[in-house]
Amino acid sequence: MTTLGRGATGAAVKALQSKLLALGFDPGGIDGKFGVKTERAVRAFQASRQLEVDGQAGRLTLAAFGQSGFDLPKASATARSTPQATTVGDPGQLGPHAVRHSVIDLPLGNGKTTRADVYTPVGVPSSPPVLHLHGLLQSPGRTAGTAHHYASWGLTTVVPTLPHGSGAPGANSQALKAAVDWAMTKPAALGGATLDTSRGVAVSGHSFGALTALLTAAGQKNVGAVVALDPADLMGQGLAQGSRIAAPTAFVVGRAEIWNQFGNGYRIYDRVPGSQNELLRVAGAGHMDFQNGSTRGPKNKANAVAMRFATAFLLRHVGGQTQYAAFTQDGAQVRRAKAAGELR
Repeated sequence: MTTLGRGATGAAVKALQSKLLALGFDPGGIDGKFGVKTERAVRAFQASRQLEVDGQAGRLTLAAFGQSGFDLPKASATARSTPQATTVGDPGQLGPHAVRHSVIDLPLGNGKTTRADVYTPVGVPSSPPVLHLHGLLQSPGRTAGTAHHYASWGLTTVVPTLPHGSGAPGANSQALKAAVDWAMTKPAALGGATLDTSRGVAVSGHSFGALTALLTAAGQKNVGAVVALDPADLMGQGLAQGSRIAAPTAFVVGRAEIWNQFGNGYRIYDRVPGSQNELLRVAGAGHMDFQNGSTRGPKNKANAVAMRFATAFLLRHVGGQTQYAAFTQDGAQVRRAKAAGELR
């Protein structure tokens, strides 16, 4: 079967563009020319169908269109015939989706709510939800880059205003457990997106936000994955509750600083049971390197390494995209990064 990719032209490309547009993925016009915008639309479609994101309309991608009632005409002689790619997109860089921002009142149980920023991937009909939490003395806006990054990879990301302030992880986690339960029961009420909660709700955070994420997951059966970006413990709460976390949990740690001088990430990691937990130390990275990404991409090399690992872990565990295992601790991408001295 012919693979349609960058540089292809003709009726097959025109039909592909028409279907992309009909499904909500803007190819930049119906001109029969497979350019940058058409490739971006194909990537968005692939991510929405949990296919390998390579920007080429090969056998599996065309089959997915066929399941949507779409048949391509015979390819133009100028369409390039190439093997189906075996690689996936790099989750350390911004993903294929445009991102929409909105604000909601997030229910916390007992009739209480908190303001929350929602980052929704455009063109994704059903999206796994992520609850992302900021650190001590920070605000939702200071972690908007990470939320935007996650959403660009097809993950609807909610950043709540912490109801008890940033210095109360225990109290915040109790309220956020109720928010997780609410997300499980409201699949079409979050930022205009339909949520895919078939694998649970992910929780993620940095510093005290990471501790809050861990405490939220403790004993909460609806949490499907946890990402703890250089967690800072408080009075041993993380150590005490780690054994109650059942979801796959990823830890990213940097060098010891005032915020994490006691090796909090390592110590809590040792307490979390299960065989799918992973820990990554980013060589030379400081605590604040993991605070936030950017809507224009990672702010530095350490941030890119952390975002690659965290995003792939979420895609793998709440997105069901097992091909992203290559970017997590046991994958070939991580082994190559270690060989290059980027990781330890």
